[in-house]
Amino acid sequence: MAYLLFLAALALGGPAPAKADQPPRLRNPAGMIGRDDYPKDSLKREEFGVVSVALEVSPQGRATACAVTESSGFVALDTATCALLQNRARFEAAKDAAGQPVAGRFALSTSWGMGEHMASSNIRLTLQAAKLPEDYRQSVRAQVAFDETGHIHACDILQSSGSAAVDRDACAFMARKLTVPPPKSLAPGVRPEAIRYVLAQVMTRAEAEKVAAQ
Repeated sequence: MAYLLFLAALALGGPAPAKADQPPRLRNPAGMIGRDDYPKDSLKREEFGVVSVALEVSPQGRATACAVTESSGFVALDTATCALLQNRARFEAAKDAAGQPVAGRFALSTSWGMGEHMASSNIRLTLQAAKLPEDYRQSVRAQVAFDETGHIHACDILQSSGSAAVDRDACAFMARKLTVPPPKSLAPGVRPEAIRYVLAQVMTRAEAEKVAAQ
């Protein structure tokens, strides 16, 4: 899997990461789309890319509609992504303030490709700090959303580092530094949005220098 390695300085302080309010939760994230699902004609034509979608999720936890918010550039891949996710994705429904199931929206992305033509929706960052906070436990995992200009407009922490300050500053750094090519939606009425998954590890300067030298 291809990754972008990004070495940067981490300064504590910055805007808080954006958080969804009781959104749907995907129950079966692994194995929804596999190699055998690759459209045969797309394989022959060596079509590849990342497809981001927005799924409308019913109070019963089913995907009732799918909109392509970032097209791969190939209709067959875009269409296959929506069809497979609507058929296979299972959710715990979103909840209102009273804890009752309600309809919600769930955004995600899928990578299509083989071998040297393997696209990826994953980004890896190495963030540098003079000293690690005492409550830092592990790398930050976040889902970030890029708007129609290719800049981040939302950062959702999927796995906390254990430190609220590190989580906050990881999102702030991503918003300042990360961009993607401006996404294009599949339909004129659909707002473009690209979804990426970021793994951000925080190291001391000495540790980061060793990694950079390898």
